[in-house]
Amino acid sequence: FATTSSYWDSSVDYEWSTKDITCTPGQACTIICDMSFACEFAEIICPEYNECDVQCLGHHSCASASITWPLIAGYGTVTCDGNSACKLINFPDNPEPTSALSPHCDTQAECDQASIYCPESASCAVYCLSVYACYSAKIYCAENQNCDVYCEGANSCSGLNMYFKSNSLSHIQCAYVSSTQYSCSETRLYGYGTTDGINIDCSAGGCFNMLYLTWTEKPTSAPTSPTINPTSITSNPT
Repeated sequence: FATTSSYWDSSVDYEWSTKDITCTPGQACTIICDMSFACEFAEIICPEYNECDVQCLGHHSCASASITWPLIAGYGTVTCDGNSACKLINFPDNPEPTSALSPHCDTQAECDQASIYCPESASCAVYCLSVYACYSAKIYCAENQNCDVYCEGANSCSGLNMYFKSNSLSHIQCAYVSSTQYSCSETRLYGYGTTDGINIDCSAGGCFNMLYLTWTEKPTSAPTSPTINPTSITSNPT
């Protein structure tokens, strides 16, 4: 088992599960987890100042992996494809600031409890298109930018936490699945400043027990939970 390398490509299930995957310092790094559970619970260390591409392409391939991304904005990239492939991982927290971001979570629980960070100066659209695709995920929108989430599938965005900044031009679309399955059940939307640009589309009936919380002050960056008590709570917003 190599201790460091600039290229990792799994060949069997569970190959690097719970192991350390350390990229060679000073070199671009590619990590391909294309077998079931290949990188589940792995500790992935990207180079600090070089590109790092993590590909999660199998059942639970990167679930619960801990990823230390490069320090330079835009140098870290991740691809998710497979049931629970990116469950509980942190997407790069400093994506390329001027390039649009549009992750597609279109298999079961693919981005379950993942944290997705939108670029500072470009649009962001997250597609949650399967059962529990973005269940309890966290999406951090940028200020003055489009930030859209599309929820289709039973509980696709249930428990989702979406953080808006002032003047975000944001849209969340919640599809109705059945009388007992709602795409946005108990979704939490957090915002501060001017929120007039936020559009919550519940026309399809998928917003059961949704909460919209507003802050009067700017929260700390990338909060994991509200840092300021909300001033208002609205159930089932229109």
